[in-house]
Amino acid sequence: MTAPTLTLASGSPRRIDLLTPWWPGGLDVRPADLDEQALTEPTDADGSVRRLAAAKAEAIAATGSPQDLVLGADTVVVDTTDTILGKPLDRADAFRTVAAMRGTTISVISGVALAHAGRVDVRSVRTELEVGAPSDAEIRRYVDTGAADDKAGALEVQDRARTFVEAIRGCYPNVLGLPLCICRDLLGPFATARLPDCDHR
Repeated sequence: MTAPTLTLASGSPRRIDLLTPWWPGGLDVRPADLDEQALTEPTDADGSVRRLAAAKAEAIAATGSPQDLVLGADTVVVDTTDTILGKPLDRADAFRTVAAMRGTTISVISGVALAHAGRVDVRSVRTELEVGAPSDAEIRRYVDTGAADDKAGALEVQDRARTFVEAIRGCYPNVLGLPLCICRDLLGPFATARLPDCDHR
């Protein structure tokens, strides 16, 4: 028996890269076109990612068969007050955002929703990142690469900004944009073999 095709309601290259080798049934990428601002509350990160993940999954599921498996996801970065840190307005803003994180613990929160047979199952997870004390010069070099331009919280943790992070507590794939631990729980009943374990640190 072959695992069913999974529809991803996102065009994120990072999510596609994570899911493609992980889900045995193959991936159909169909990004949802939503007004994300209307569903986001800056001081309610958990609620926002759950609402957005569910809305994305429902929007794409409505265009297909009830038996389709549709996965929606949303990820945000929050500061020590749990306020959502959006994408930087420009590189000066990116510098200020990263500089303000020095010596603090920030969090990456993701919501994941699976739409199937008229139902939507939604979950969320949080990963904590302890940020070190990069110098102004180190932050400027990072920002000047352009890596922060379109990243939530201005951090590209999987690559150039990794040296700024002293410790990661929780699901590492969540930091990359998709918590495979939640995906495994949601998709396990539809898999034809045990799905791989998620990387927790």
